[in-house]
Amino acid sequence: MILHEGHIKFHGNSKGITGNGRIIYDKLKILILKPNRKNNKTKKQKFVSFFANIFAVRAHNRIGKREVLATQIHVSRKRRQPFGNLMWEFLFEAIKKITLKVPAKDLKVEM
Repeated sequence: MILHEGHIKFHGNSKGITGNGRIIYDKLKILILKPNRKNNKTKKQKFVSFFANIFAVRAHNRIGKREVLATQIHVSRKRRQPFGNLMWEFLFEAIKKITLKVPAKDLKVEM
């Protein structure tokens, strides 16, 4: 992926964060991995990754008529959630709205 620029504007309080974002990029490809619980390694899912890159992911987001913006993102703060964690969750929501062609409400990242 080639990242050209990114901007995020937000405001928040103790209840959550609201804002919008813009990311300009080229040549985005994803790789789907499947965990193997026995040996704690991952295996590449090439077939699934191929279809995800064709149907679910925007490979380019360029400035112009077809540019995708993440507007009106709202992330509610959970009880005792650290502010840094809330910021990462907000950033992830912005990236999902810009890069994915399909809605992904329940998509989560395991770390």
